[in-house]
Amino acid sequence: MNERSEVPEYVPEDVPEDVPEDVPEDVIDAERIRRDFPIFERVINGHPLVYLDSAATSQKPRRVIDAVSDFYANHNANAHRGIYQLGEEATEAFEGARAKLAAFFGAADVRTIVFTRGTTESMNLVAQGWGRKFLHEGDEVLLTDMEHHSNIVPWQLTAQVTGAVLRYIPLTDDGQLDLSDLERPRNDHPARPTDRVGPCREGPRRDRCRPAGSPPLHLGDRAGL
Repeated sequence: MNERSEVPEYVPEDVPEDVPEDVPEDVIDAERIRRDFPIFERVINGHPLVYLDSAATSQKPRRVIDAVSDFYANHNANAHRGIYQLGEEATEAFEGARAKLAAFFGAADVRTIVFTRGTTESMNLVAQGWGRKFLHEGDEVLLTDMEHHSNIVPWQLTAQVTGAVLRYIPLTDDGQLDLSDLERPRNDHPARPTDRVGPCREGPRRDRCRPAGSPPLHLGDRAGL
């Protein structure tokens, strides 16, 4: 049996020498992050690549590219399907990633980490799975005017089945969520998705939603979660 090749783990690189020591921890070093992505070394039309379509397809850092390449080169097999060495290695890598994500997000149980193919599938899973079981006639689903249709249509379909009602938080003139009057959200949607990232920590005002037993659902595709 061949000697096993370990799947490389992500290890943060040393801080470059050109980064001042007095930079606050909450300041993002964009140039350092950019250097982690090989594709940003490209120059298009005489300018460094700027990519704004991350909600559709995210670019991959070098560590991810190397890990995927190593998996296909050394461990490629179906997870949870075989008891031979490659199958066991694939399963260990798959479940190891789940455990790391659980630790990163502070999940109490690794079984709460579910892998999907993307945000749209995740939204449908929550709306069709959780929504159809727990929503009832008259319950309200609070969305916003900035939502893409992929976060509207699943709830519309669920509302038709359960009798729930969709409400929408409007936007201000400068494209921010208008949280000034959450007691009277809109009941229609203007169909104008934006590239804004909503204020996850305060919206939609947890002090009003959580006492009523309303669980929040945050989309992290544009926030880089």
